[in-house]
Amino acid sequence: TNIEQKGKPSKWITLNALRVLKNFYSQTREKNIWI
Repeated sequence: TNIEQKGKPSKWITLNALRVLKNFYSQTREKNIWI
């Protein structure tokens, strides 16, 4: 797994970014701040 993480770091970065954006979007959507 270490070799895969070092070989394709961009893939893990994008997956983590999507999670953060999903959580952030859901929170703002519930509070109706941005929408």
